[in-house]
Amino acid sequence: MSKKKVETDFYKIINEHGAALMKREQFIIALPESTLPYSKSEIKTAILLALKEIDDDNIIEQLKFGYVSLADFIPDHVSRGVIIYARIGV
Repeated sequence: MSKKKVETDFYKIINEHGAALMKREQFIIALPESTLPYSKSEIKTAILLALKEIDDDNIIEQLKFGYVSLADFIPDHVSRGVIIYARIGV
């Protein structure tokens, strides 16, 4: 997606990222990047754009959480092993 498109659609990108976060399994901290609705870079850009426009403290905190949560999304081939490890409780 082009930077111009991200700048135009940043609220949509943020909402879809929020929906992806709501679907994740509890206690699984390493998720496949392929489950993100957009690339990590696009989501980061969208969140940073929104932070420049919003002055509501609650929404700002949610955006910060969304930004930090991107660290939970790792390459798919790595996440498979982490998820299996977490489920068996080793």
